[in-house]
Parts: sequence; structure tokens; C-alpha cells
Amino acid sequence: MKELTGHFNTGEITPQIDSRDDTEKYSGGCRQLDNMIPDVFGNAARRPGTELVVAGNGSGCYFEPPEQDLTKIGISTMEELALIGNDAGYPLGGDYELRADLDATGITFWPIGLDSVSFIGTAFNGTFDGRYHTISNLTIGTDITTAGGGADNVGLFHKFNIVTIENLSISNMTVVGDDTIILGCGLLAFQSLGASVVTNVHTQGTITSTGRISSSGGLLGTASPTMNICSSDITISSSGLNISSCGGLVGVFSSNATNCYAQGTIDMLGSPAQGLNNIGGLFGDMTGNDQTIENCYSAVVIQGNIFGAIGKVGGFLGSDSSGTPVYTSNYWDGTIIPVHDLDDIGESGDVAGVLKATSGDGSATDMYKQATYADWDFDTIWTIREDVDYPEFQWQQKPRDCVWLSD
Repeated sequence: MKELTGHFNTGEITPQIDSRDDTEKYSGGCRQLDNMIPDVFGNAARRPGTELVVAGNGSGCYFEPPEQDLTKIGISTMEELALIGNDAGYPLGGDYELRADLDATGITFWPIGLDSVSFIGTAFNGTFDGRYHTISNLTIGTDITTAGGGADNVGLFHKFNIVTIENLSISNMTVVGDDTIILGCGLLAFQSLGASVVTNVHTQGTITSTGRISSSGGLLGTASPTMNICSSDITISSSGLNISSCGGLVGVFSSNATNCYAQGTIDMLGSPAQGLNNIGGLFGDMTGNDQTIENCYSAVVIQGNIFGAIGKVGGFLGSDSSGTPVYTSNYWDGTIIPVHDLDDIGESGDVAGVLKATSGDGSATDMYKQATYADWDFDTIWTIREDVDYPEFQWQQKPRDCVWLSD
């Protein structure tokens, strides 16, 4: 027997399967899948952000990205991305769309809006549509985070104000600080201001420092946008004095969030004099008035020393002392935090609308089961690999490895 393994999101099917053209039921099938997401049962769905193209019975049915919006400024290379805010044709107030996946390997990239000479930051105030593309392998090292003694507030964007950012993935991003600064950042942006909207954005990467890390999160550092269908897979770690006001998704948050999640690790290394304070799996601090957090979850490992009696550390949130937040159908995985016996919220204890859950144990609160999530939309927003993993968004679905056996 010979095993044929394919990462099946595009390309031709195996010759053995293709040879079944004498069977009538195969005559109308697709011989090639482009921009489609197959599942383990043999079905396939279109990749978000694409449109159907049919080219004859059996010869090809596939999906293509919609036509470019020529009213927007197109970004197709890292060089063009770096021009935003640094060239008259790429203003900070422009309307942009990403027209290709970008790979930043080996490229020194300054956060959008942060001047590399004066080290002064200016807010991006346009729009940015990623069109479901991915920016990969961004590195913001100590040559940037320590520049000018204070260029530490970093991300893809330095900050933005009253903007719309949507349909974007950031993958394998690395931010590194040292013991000369207090590192504050988010992989998308350090700070958002005004009535911004962030939708369909996912980030994945690491934030590490030998010094203090403050007001940082996997998506945003200090943030006030309305967020919907956003997520982060993040590792935040420090061997410095403390990690404060940090969360898996946002460090300090003052708006509303619906259908969001965070996975990853927040790790205070060594035995510092202070340690963890205002730390949560989803948000570190909530500072808005009457915020609404609905249909969200966190699966973030939190470990390391807590800052004595004043350290506010929760499985879902660190601190929520401002206003009267409303929580509806939110969850956090308590089984992956063996070091600390945490409440939902470090400051407020356990609250209605937030549930300490489990993972992989088959119980009524198992986060690997769809039935756990009360009133969540698994028809159009969420999907889950039952008994295998946490929910993810349908627009994030990844191709699965498929195996065929051949003589």
C-alpha cells in the first residue's frame, strides 16, 4: 500500500480517484478545488471573501476573490505597506485594501504611523480591508522598541482613530522588548481611539521582554473599538518586574465585544518582586461605562507569581471596576490553568454571564462541545471540531490534511 497525503485546499485530486470517470455519479464532480475548504467528510465550502465561478460540467467549479475596489489604495507588497504615512500617495487617512498575502521575513518594518526619525506616533484614521489575506512573519525587535528611548508602543499600526479595520489575519508576528523600557503593544495596534470598528481580524504571535510589559494584548493594547468576530492566539512572557494590565485579546478595553476569543499563554517568568496584576484571559482591565461582552471565550494559560494581595488576576478578566458591565454567554477554560485557582474576574469574583468551563472531559461544560455554548450562532459565525478543539470562526477555517490509500 502506498500512502498519499495532501494538504487539500487547492490542486488536482489523485489519479486513482480521478480514474473513476467511467462511473456516472462522478461525471459532474469538480476535478479541482480552488479557494475551497474541504472537511473530513468530503464536503467543501467556499473560502470567505471569494465568489463562485463555474466553467462547465466537471471541468471546474471554483471560487475567486471579487474584483478589486479601484476606489481604494491597493497594497500588494511589504514595500507598499511601509509607504502608508510615509508617502503622499499613501496617506494615513486613506482607504486601503490588501490584495495579496504578505511575507515580512527579513524586513525591518516600523509600525504604521510611527516616524522612524522623530519616534513620534500619528494615528491612522482611514480604513483597511484585508480581504481575508494574511500578513506573516512581522518582527518588531529591540532595535525599534527601544529606539529614541521610547518607541515601545507598537503593533502593525502604532495607533488608529475612528477607523474600520476588517477581514485581516496577522500570523507569526514577534515583538521583543528589553529591560530599558515598559513594553506596551498589540499585534494589530498598541492603541485605538474614538469610535473605531474592528471586524473579522485574527492575530497570532508572541510578545516577550526582559523588562516590564504593560497595557498589552494579542490584538490591541489599549482599545476602545467595537469588536466583532475577532481573535488572537498569543504568548505574552516577561522575566522583568511585572506583567500588568494585559489580556489575551486586549490589555485595557473600554468598549463592547461580541463573538471574540483568545487562546495562548500569559507567563510571568522567574520570581519577580511584583508579578502579575490586572491580568485576564480575554481582557486585562475593563475601563468603560456599561460595557457589553457577549458570546466570547478565553482559553489562555496564566502562570507565574501574582502581585500579592493587590494582584487582580482572573480566568476571563482581570479588573472591571468601571461602570456596570453586562456579560452574556461567555466562557473560560479553567482546566488549563493548574497553577492558580482563579475566579471569573480577578477583582469581582464569579459573575453571571461568565462560566468557568472545562475542555476535553465530556462534561456539560466541555468547551470542545457545541452544546456548551448557549445561543451561539454556529450556522453563520462559529464552527467547531466536536470533541477535538475549541470553536473558531467559519472565516478562519483551515484546510485539513487528507490521506488516501492507494495500491
